Amino acid sequence: MNKIEYKNPYTVKKNTLIWLYCFFENKRFSKPLHYLHYGLSLVFKRIAFELVKRKAILPTTGAYDGRTFTIRSTNSQFHSIYFPYYAQCYEPDVFAAIDCFLPDRGVFIDIGSNWGHHTFIAALEKNATVFSFEPNPEVFGDLVSIAKGLNCQDQIHASNVGVGATATSFNLVQTQFESGVASVSSAFLNGPLLKTRWPQRLLDKVTFNTPISRPVDVVPLDSVIPKDLHVNLIKVDAEGAEMDCLIGMKSILQRSDAKVLFELHTDEAGDFSEFRSFFADMGYMVYEITTNLKDQSCSFRRAERLKPCSQYNLIASKTELEPYWFI
Repeated sequence: MNKIEYKNPYTVKKNTLIWLYCFFENKRFSKPLHYLHYGLSLVFKRIAFELVKRKAILPTTGAYDGRTFTIRSTNSQFHSIYFPYYAQCYEPDVFAAIDCFLPDRGVFIDIGSNWGHHTFIAALEKNATVFSFEPNPEVFGDLVSIAKGLNCQDQIHASNVGVGATATSFNLVQTQFESGVASVSSAFLNGPLLKTRWPQRLLDKVTFNTPISRPVDVVPLDSVIPKDLHVNLIKVDAEGAEMDCLIGMKSILQRSDAKVLFELHTDEAGDFSEFRSFFADMGYMVYEITTNLKDQSCSFRRAERLKPCSQYNLIASKTELEPYWFI
C-alpha cells in the first residue's frame, strides 16, 4: 500500500489579528464562558470585517518550506495555514487528489483559488503548470504577490475573473469577515450553511453592517484554456456556482480525461442528482473521497447518497476508481 505524505507546508508569523482570530475560533469553553466567548468573537469578526472594507493590509510573513512571502492578514482564508486543526493538512481530500491525479509537470486548473493554498502546492510539489481563477480583486492581489515571493510566477497563469457558463458579469458578495465564502450565488449566500444566528443579525443591524459587493467578470473555461492543452486535474470551488462552472467547461471534459474535483453543498434532501446527471452525460462517474491522516491513506467509493446540509469535495472520473483504492 502506497502512502500519501499529508502535510501543510506553510507557516506564518502570527500578528495580533491572527492571534485573536485563532483565540476566538477556539470553541472549547464551558458555559457560561462559552456564551461570553461567542459574543466577543462576533464583535471581533465585525471589527475585522470593517478592516477588510477599509482595505487594511496588516502584513506579516509567511513561508513555504523555508521560502518566505508576505501575507495580508485581513484575508481570513490564510487560516488554512494557522488554524491548529489544519496543522497536519488543510483539506486533505484536495491534497490527496493533487497527489494522486496530478502527474509531475502536469496541468492543474484551480477555480476559486483564493490566495492559492492548493495552487502553490501543485506548482511546487508537482512542478505543474497552474491556471488559477480568483474574482476577488484584493484576494487576487494576494495570489499574484505570493507567486512572486515564491518565485513560481512563470508556472502560475492567474486570472482575476470568475468562471461560469457564459461570458457575463455578476456581483461578488462578501457578507462577513470570511473571504472564503464570498459568492456570486444568492442561493448559496442565503442558504442553510450561511444562515446567521440572531445575535449576529442584531450586531449587524446596530453597527450598520453592509456586505461588500463588487461587479466581477465571468468567463467560460472553454474560452480561455487552449484547445490543444492536456488538462490533468480541475478543482472547482465556487461557493454555490459549481454547476455554472461545469457547464462552461463541457468542451474540455468531452475531449479530455481530466479528473474534476468539485465542492458540493447539499440541500436539506442531500440531493446531488443534477451533478450526477451532468457528469454521466459527459461519460464520468462521481466518487466520494475518504482520507485517513493517521494511516496516511485515501480511498474512493461511488457517490450514492449524501448527507443533507453538508459540504463535500467529490471527484469525477471517466475511468473507474476502485472502491478501496488506497494511495
